This record gives sequence, C-alpha cells and structure tokens, in this order.
Amino acid sequence: DNPIMKAYADELKNQYDKKLVDQYIDGNAVSLSGILIYYEFENLPYPNGNIDSLIHIDESLPIDLSMDFNANPSIHGVVSQVRPNGELWVIDEIHKSGMMIPSLLNTYKERYGIKVSRKPLTRIYGDPTGRSRDVYVAETAYSWIKRLMGELEMPVVFKQAKVSPFREDRYISANSAFCSGDKRHIRIHPRCTKLIRDLRSVQRNESGTVDKTQEKQGFVHISDAMTYWLHEVRPIFKQSLSGFRVKS
Repeated sequence: DNPIMKAYADELKNQYDKKLVDQYIDGNAVSLSGILIYYEFENLPYPNGNIDSLIHIDESLPIDLSMDFNANPSIHGVVSQVRPNGELWVIDEIHKSGMMIPSLLNTYKERYGIKVSRKPLTRIYGDPTGRSRDVYVAETAYSWIKRLMGELEMPVVFKQAKVSPFREDRYISANSAFCSGDKRHIRIHPRCTKLIRDLRSVQRNESGTVDKTQEKQGFVHISDAMTYWLHEVRPIFKQSLSGFRVKS
C-alpha cells in the first residue's frame, strides 16, 4: 500500500533477475552456495534462451573487445556490440592456449579489421588489473594494447573500469542481462563455445563464493572477460528509498 515501496519494488524488478527479486522483494531466504554463478543463462535459441546464430557485426557501430588478463592459461577476449535498442550481442570469442596480447590483437584485426569496408572503432573493456606494469614488457597491459592497436592502424578508445568491480556486482549485472523483467537482454552466438561452456558450468563453492578450483579446468576467465564488459555497459543501479519522492 506504500507508494514509495511500490516504486522501489518495481524498479528492482526491472533490474534484478528472478532469484534476487525473490530475496530482496518477497523476503525469501535464497541460498547461493553450490549453485551456478550464471543461473539465468539459458542455452536455448532466442527468445526462449540466450543463443542466436543470426547475430552479426554491424559495421556502423563500435565493436567492444573485453579481456581478462592471465599469462597462464592465456588471455581471453570477448567481442560484442551494444545495439541501438539496448540489446547486447556477444558475437565472438578469441582465445587459445598461451595466447598473449599481440596474438590476440592480430587475430582480432584479421577477423574484424580487414574483411570489412572500413576499420571499426574498437572500445576496450576488461580487467582493471591491466593497469599494472608488466615486469617483462615494462609497460601496462592497456598501454601495450594502445601501442599495438596504433601499429595495426585500428582506432581505439578505452572504457575499462578504473577500479575492479566487486565480483557479485558483475554476476548480478550478468544474470540481469540474461533475464530480467521477463525479457532476455543479451544474445550469444553459438560459435562462442568456450564462453557458453563457462556460463553452463561455473559454480559457487560451499561458502557461496566462486569455485576457483575450476580455473585448473579452463573455466572462469572468459566469463570474467564478458562480465567486465557487462558491468560497464549495463550496470545495476543500487536503489535507496531516499531516491523516491511522493508526488504532491
């Protein structure tokens, strides 16, 4: 009956996935231990799921390249676009064992900087730890990317967060994008096999945090690359009751 609480609840329903709505609005205790991290992801064709083989690069739009930096097993990249209607399309993944920044960027150019009528603007997202200087190359990962993209004659802007977001905030952004308000906001091309495997497999341990032992099996990193991007392009705004006013 409280109009302020109703507005607050409606706003949460539009942003959060069903499990968090059940907890924060309906007041039901939800245990997260032992469940999948990306529980709202559906490996079914769109619109019943998040898989769509028809999505493609739009040459008129910027291309988003998001990365997770790891020397072992390798760097992982996710290629995406934000559509004019707000939909999020994950179009490709770039990875192989031992891949480092130069080989990732060369692969990216081969796929998206040559076989198109013009070189697209690339927006770089990813792990903020890439701001740290690498002792082997004497520069940060992002300065390395900037230099190499210049050598490849690929226009680039940097959109990565300055501070690492909380893991839980990234997971909330991802599950909300997979499904919230009875709508699926993100589509993934089936060629992204490693990413899809991550989304179907990465889970929490008994304490409710991400099961890091799965990294030894090749999981976690590529889904991390995707969520760094999602957290920036579709963040979850934490509402407070002070943000609502009753109309007089």
